Amino acid sequence: AGSDSRRPRALVESFQLTPATMKTFGACVVCLVAAAHAVSPMQQVMSMMAELKEKVIADGKAEDQTYENYTKFCVKTKRDTGYEITDGEKNVEELSATIEKATSDIDVAATRIQELQTTITKNEADLQAAQDIRKSEKAEHATAEAELEEASDMLGRAIKTLSEKLGGSALLQESGKTDGLVKALGAVVDAAAFGKEEKQSLMAFVESATRQAPAVPAYTSQSGGIIQTLEDMKEKAKDDLNNLQKEEKAAQHSFSMLQQSLNMQIKADQKELEQVKASKSEAEEEKATSEGDLDVSTKDLA
Repeated sequence: AGSDSRRPRALVESFQLTPATMKTFGACVVCLVAAAHAVSPMQQVMSMMAELKEKVIADGKAEDQTYENYTKFCVKTKRDTGYEITDGEKNVEELSATIEKATSDIDVAATRIQELQTTITKNEADLQAAQDIRKSEKAEHATAEAELEEASDMLGRAIKTLSEKLGGSALLQESGKTDGLVKALGAVVDAAAFGKEEKQSLMAFVESATRQAPAVPAYTSQSGGIIQTLEDMKEKAKDDLNNLQKEEKAAQHSFSMLQQSLNMQIKADQKELEQVKASKSEAEEEKATSEGDLDVSTKDLA
């Protein structure tokens, strides 16, 4: 019994772990572990099928999601395309209406421009004609006024000269007929200190006055004397001068009112003409732009 108990101990003590032994032991352990975890071919097939199934399901879900997204994209694209077509058609209608209105505005503006130009030309011509007439009238009035002033002055000097140099002469009592008046006045003037031109002017004035109203009582005074007759002529010349000055004043006032009215009308028409031209230019620009946009929109819808 004593020897049996010592034998295992001796076996253990005699067993030595060399490097080679350790390698062999490690290999055995690895083999035992691998054998413990090893699966059969069937298990491997089942595992691969399970993995394939999961992959197929995952791919199917991905495909479903992709198809759903594509469907949504198609629906949205169709809807957006419909909106674009609708908007495009509406845009075409609006552009067409804009072009039509611009064309009408251009025609109206062109007609108005022609009317204004015609009116301005006519008013300018009327103003020029009025200025020419006023200039002529003013010159005629100035000439007539000068003649009446000169006649009045000569008559006054004639009356004074006749009274001083031929006082009491029988010639001063000539009256009645026109011929007798002119002859008597001629004799008096010849005897008085009148120059040739003054004599001719005075005689022409008296002859003209007596021809215009030979039977008017104003030319035959109550005393029947030639001096009174000349005084009556002088008074009439003064009245004619006053009337002429009134006529000139009235004519100038009428011309001033007409000139002011025409100038205001021309100025207003010219201002409107510039505005209409600007509006016409804007309408032409808008029409050109709209026609370009309409061409693009029409091509997009085609």
